Amino acid sequence: MSPQRKNQLIRIQEEKGMQSPLVLEKYVQTRWLSLGQSLERLLMLWDSLQIYMEENIAKNTSNSNKNSQISQKKVERKKLKNAELEDLNYETYNNLLKDDLFKMQISFLNEVISRVNVINERFQSRELSTHEIKRLSVSSYTSIAELIIKPSEFSYDPLKIIKQDLDQNETQKKVINKSNSIF
Repeated sequence: MSPQRKNQLIRIQEEKGMQSPLVLEKYVQTRWLSLGQSLERLLMLWDSLQIYMEENIAKNTSNSNKNSQISQKKVERKKLKNAELEDLNYETYNNLLKDDLFKMQISFLNEVISRVNVINERFQSRELSTHEIKRLSVSSYTSIAELIIKPSEFSYDPLKIIKQDLDQNETQKKVINKSNSIF
């Protein structure tokens, strides 16, 4: 994130009264823990990011009006100078941030990843014993299944849960908790 973007995001958060403003952190693709931290940070910054995108849409609109009055050479130099900022399609991101379904999907993904990471941290520790792997794997699967399966249909027998074909409509009607899921 460029210094200009960081400063703008921090300013928005300070205006909203946030004591310790946050900025997005760089995501490392190969790490589940990093993904979990990135999702948590995204959800914490959601409202500030919406304001940030809206401000930049307004700024880009006013800049495009000004650019029509400036010489072509200056416009080209300005484009090169601000290439990083201009490459970002603020409108696309703003539409995503305003979409309640998208926010629910990100929240759901965050919930799943956080449950996986509880076990992941244990898998990465040096104290992990081989005999714990199966129990921890089942525990991880069960904690994720709790997110979508109706309490009345939830059996803590992992084999029963794992063998259910949740893609079948009849199974979904019987098993999936519609009030808590995104299905």
